[in-house]
Amino acid sequence: MIENMQTTHQTMYQTLPTDYYFSPGRLNMLGAHTSISGGFTLSATTNIGVYFAFNLRDDGVMKVFHKQTFDQPLELTKKTEENPHHFQAVLSKLLYEGYTLNQGFNLTIDNQLPVHIGLSSKTTTTIGLIRVLLLINDHAYKSEKLIKFAHQIKQSSAITPTSYGQQMNALYGKKNHALFISNKNYNYEYAPLQFFNYRWYIFNTNYQESSLELKLKSRYNDIKEGTKFIFRKRPINDLCDVEFNDFNRLKHEIKDQNILKRLEHVVFENDRALQGYKALQKHQYSILFELLNHSQESLTQLFEINIPEIAFLVDRLNTMGALATRMTGTTKSAGLLTVFDKDANPSFDALTEYYEKRFKRNLEIIEISSGDGFHKIKNV
Repeated sequence: MIENMQTTHQTMYQTLPTDYYFSPGRLNMLGAHTSISGGFTLSATTNIGVYFAFNLRDDGVMKVFHKQTFDQPLELTKKTEENPHHFQAVLSKLLYEGYTLNQGFNLTIDNQLPVHIGLSSKTTTTIGLIRVLLLINDHAYKSEKLIKFAHQIKQSSAITPTSYGQQMNALYGKKNHALFISNKNYNYEYAPLQFFNYRWYIFNTNYQESSLELKLKSRYNDIKEGTKFIFRKRPINDLCDVEFNDFNRLKHEIKDQNILKRLEHVVFENDRALQGYKALQKHQYSILFELLNHSQESLTQLFEINIPEIAFLVDRLNTMGALATRMTGTTKSAGLLTVFDKDANPSFDALTEYYEKRFKRNLEIIEISSGDGFHKIKNV
């Protein structure tokens, strides 16, 4: 990967980079759609993510080449622009917050994460870019402030409310550990996560449909309306504060069955995230995988956000001996987390061929492992 970055950087700028950094993807295992209700999430950082390489310039010019977006480097400007490109928006945010950014640079970014399938591709890039810009200009930073900036940038273009979980994962993630976050106060704890004892895959369906965004927005509206009802009955601050027994008594008063389903998903998914954290602390992976499977059932039956491609893959992978399958990403596309035993050597050739013939799109399969949060790549 470093050799590819060097080649790309030299081609674009006629010089080699001097520094290399990595920002990891996020694997959200449990806590789907709980964060905006003050709930728990259980996630991990992956070994695939976004790479950054740069060298300094002495003329103050700031150039960025994003391998997946541009043909040539983009020159960033300090002028205010209407509808700026994402990279320009990040620079403008830091300038607005009072940071002096005078050091010139040539920056190459290579995003190895598939987009829109729940691996936090855009947030990972944003966190990495902010951190690199501050490093280049010798600015000290507080993680809390950086996370806030990245969240504000994300929320400015999001169709639904978002939390700080994705940003926290990129900064605080730790190899061979899960990150358990309370989205009520953003406290977090680590739990050991032994990726190496199992084989973890992400299936990219390459499904691209704007209707998923509309469905997600509708589901969040249901949660909002249902939460208002709960608030009138119980003095709580967030939906995920409601006790199980209270919820089971109150749910019989909710007449709209769609709203009830969404609330049931959030309340039970929140508990699954907590139980998953406890299971990892005790190294009880069979319980974790059972919770992942229950989460998939809930996303399908209660949150009703499933698509035919995911349903097909879940069915086929379960027959192949998968220990767990769970949908990831529900804005514009969809992916599927799948776990097999470490001694399994599944062949996906027939599955891929049938999928591509049936759905007329490619099926991308990525085996993943654990990684650290944003860090400098040493010994280059």
